[in-house]
Amino acid sequence: MKKMLILAVIVSLATGSLFANEAVLIDFGLLTADMTIGEGDTPNQNRATLVDFGNVRFAGSFTEQQRALMRTSLGVENWDVDLAPSSRTVIARSRSFVRQADSRRFGPVLGVRVHFPTENFHSWALVRPPFEIPAFAPAVDVADDGTITPAANGGPSQFEGGLGVVHNVATVRAVAVNVFGMNFPHSLSVVLYDGAGNRRVLPMGNLNFDGWAELR
Repeated sequence: MKKMLILAVIVSLATGSLFANEAVLIDFGLLTADMTIGEGDTPNQNRATLVDFGNVRFAGSFTEQQRALMRTSLGVENWDVDLAPSSRTVIARSRSFVRQADSRRFGPVLGVRVHFPTENFHSWALVRPPFEIPAFAPAVDVADDGTITPAANGGPSQFEGGLGVVHNVATVRAVAVNVFGMNFPHSLSVVLYDGAGNRRVLPMGNLNFDGWAELR
């Protein structure tokens, strides 16, 4: 059975001070493809979050052409859908994917299509980025050809400012997600990692409603 879910995951975090501060953790409207890496003219990568994995240790065993293909970003259509082992059939995997969707309310958002088997058993789908977002990464400048250099004037971490990392040293009191429900009897959870790499799974609530809603 196919299910469609459209997310605009704009997560707000409130600190434990007298006056709570809010920050956007991730806004998929900032992760649209705006540059082209490789052949063709169609944009396929997001400039602000581009990472070159061809410069890591042991990458010297690859050719220069191969290393050029090791650049990727958090562009919306680079995200993946992982299914529960019991649902990981060939058909289900081929029909489950992430695409950029346009909404009247939020503009570009992340849209997810999940193809679950029709058998009556519990299952889940994990929507994940193409790589683990680092808690800290130096600010960079990205040229039109994909060359990545340290930012001339420094700046905040590469993934701060709505790109997956929030600069936060206080206690997180609340997390909110904007999601488009299509009246399916499913539930939504958000998976977060803190600066120490601890994984937190936060149940956000049910999706048996129509239209946009904020789950907190």
